[in-house]
Amino acid sequence: MPVSIAPQAPGIAGRALSRAEIDAILAQARYVDGLARRIMRDLGQGIRLMLAATAVGRLEQQIDQMNAHLPPLKNFILPAGSLPVAQAHVCRAVCRRAERELVLLSHDPQAALSDAALPYLNRLSDWLFVLARSLSRALDGEEVLWQPAPSPQASVSCD
Repeated sequence: MPVSIAPQAPGIAGRALSRAEIDAILAQARYVDGLARRIMRDLGQGIRLMLAATAVGRLEQQIDQMNAHLPPLKNFILPAGSLPVAQAHVCRAVCRRAERELVLLSHDPQAALSDAALPYLNRLSDWLFVLARSLSRALDGEEVLWQPAPSPQASVSCD
């Protein structure tokens, strides 16, 4: 699962963020990256995935911290913007795919999964979404909002 976003943050985010904000984002990204790498290593080796509920709680705290600086959502947000924003959205999509695959795996009675595995992937994808929003506001100034297409009836003429 390519959730390693730490390498992209310093160079690009450094233009628009304070040193403290960069350090906070990098600390969060390193934590999430290390945990995701451990999960993937354990899954690859067939080791019972023992994911502590505290990891889920920590992600939720970080989501709340990042969300505190963002306006409430009123529209759908498109996965667009600068490179780090787009990368965070791609990582989220990969994480959501992993979550769907883990749901299928969870139906296997021989699968050795922690009860926290699915909630963790769900929270991780939300964390990546909020990270993308935070980066978008910091780097691009605004998020790219979905705009509905004009109604086809509006452009039809009856001559």
